Amino acid sequence: MKKTVLICLALLCATIFTFGKSYTQQGIAYLYDYKTKTKKPIGNVIITVIGAPPATSRDDGTFTLEFADFEVGKRIVFAQQPISPGLTVLNKKETENWYTFEGRLTLIMCSKKDFDTCKQNYYDVGFKSITQRYDQKIAALKKESADYQQQLLELEEERDRIMDNLRNSADAMARIDQSELDDAMQEVLDLYERGEVEEAMQKLEDMKLEEKLLKTLDKKHESERIVAEATEAIENSLLTLNKLRTYVDVYKNNGNWDKVAETLKLLADKLNTYDDVFAYAKFCHEQNDFKEAEDYYKKAFGILDKRTDKDSNDFLNQRTILLNNLANLYSATQRFTESEKMYKEALEIRRRLEKDNPQAYEPNLALTLHGLAFLYSATQRFTESEAMYKEALKINRRLAKENPKAYEKDVVNTLNGLASLYSAIQRLTESEEMYKEALEISRRLAKDNPKAYEQYVAMTLNGLAIQYSHTQRLTESEEMYKEALEICRRLAKDNPKAYEPDVALTLGNMSFNAIFRQQYAEAEQLAREGLAVDSTQHFIYSNLAASLLLQGKYTEAEPLYRQYKDELKESFLDDFKQFAEAGVIPKEREEDVERIKRMLEE
Repeated sequence: MKKTVLICLALLCATIFTFGKSYTQQGIAYLYDYKTKTKKPIGNVIITVIGAPPATSRDDGTFTLEFADFEVGKRIVFAQQPISPGLTVLNKKETENWYTFEGRLTLIMCSKKDFDTCKQNYYDVGFKSITQRYDQKIAALKKESADYQQQLLELEEERDRIMDNLRNSADAMARIDQSELDDAMQEVLDLYERGEVEEAMQKLEDMKLEEKLLKTLDKKHESERIVAEATEAIENSLLTLNKLRTYVDVYKNNGNWDKVAETLKLLADKLNTYDDVFAYAKFCHEQNDFKEAEDYYKKAFGILDKRTDKDSNDFLNQRTILLNNLANLYSATQRFTESEKMYKEALEIRRRLEKDNPQAYEPNLALTLHGLAFLYSATQRFTESEAMYKEALKINRRLAKENPKAYEKDVVNTLNGLASLYSAIQRLTESEEMYKEALEISRRLAKDNPKAYEQYVAMTLNGLAIQYSHTQRLTESEEMYKEALEICRRLAKDNPKAYEPDVALTLGNMSFNAIFRQQYAEAEQLAREGLAVDSTQHFIYSNLAASLLLQGKYTEAEPLYRQYKDELKESFLDDFKQFAEAGVIPKEREEDVERIKRMLEE
């Protein structure tokens, strides 16, 4: 049995403005210094946004955006990220949510080299802390638990989910503007950066930020009628709120998802703003807590529906983001009818928005098309799936032509999705063409940035290897698998928790391929190696059982078939069918195969 590669396109949240009268927006650019944790104004930063000519910051850091057709309160979208040699944007989250207003926009730049160093340090500290915690939990489990294997699987899955998010949390922590922190929070981050994680966590606990937020909110509500007191109460609540948001980033990077969930839920329930409710819903979604995610996505819909600007592009875009997320959730939980309804509504709105402003809305349109294409493929509506994939691919190709660094990875994802679809409906020549193009792009991207894109190369190699296996091009298939395995093993050395599952998956697929080459002992070795890396990938047991059976080791194979009968029965039977068609069942093993088939049908 081989496990096919599922292509997932990450959520792309873009927001945009509507049109109005001309408007001038002021701003200031700063350069943040990681060593001194201070910032100062910086000149010669080029800021390019949709609807205004490019602006360059002056020596005092100030810049001016001149919109020909705009107004106050509308969202500003970058045509490309601010440019200054050797620098990158520090306050990326804030700039992605810029609105026009009467004050000054703030842009904070930092050294790209220093940012990468800081991010890697946070990643290393988080990785070490998470690994130690889960090693301790596993050791305790071995001593205390009667149901060890099941709880171990659950613990490993929980750990893997945390590891998958570690790079994002390290990125968020590296973007903290520490020049704005008070002494207490600065001490927490100093301890964390030195790897003194337990001390940092204890100081965070001692700060009792949740209690302080609740008290400042109560005081704010009580004093709203008294202007003088209200101003101080609002400032205190904002200060505590900013601390809590830093608190969330630290706990994410430490892998303490219980505290993250607790804090995000507190903010969602007490502040009841769209952004806070959406942030908690999205977090629950990422943690596979689908019931809680659905409840809070729906709550976010309720908040959004109270807005009075329901015809504005900003409102419609926010609605499509919610629709797309909920559609993704329903698709993941196989509620395909509800998922399709959400995708279709999002698609209708995004087509309308894209007509008004293609540059701003095409990425989101491609995202929804891709999600709907995947759903149609999963429900075997292949003609509709192909149409969606092709439209998404056309958009992504056009975007990548204008901005390769931002969109070529989306071209790869869509090519892989379309290739997988063509493979499923036996349009094998077209499937191979899609995979080869995706591989060429992935290799080129990985050459410049191996850490970011080698995983795309491995993913595409696995897909192409499966394709070659379908057409009995077993030597070429083996070559693809070997290269994919080499990449996955290299990635797993730096980040075992994130990439060991890919190592195991590739070994499992190689084991299946070896059976078709009638290398049964090699198939057994590969399967055992894959399970040693990740025993949760049960499809590998089908290959191990088959390799044993076809070697004549019936007494070792039969218990595996019996153990996984309920879970893998259809896969076992399909494998036997494929083995028979390929003529790889030895004559002397045919009766053993029939005995296993009879047992499976009991």
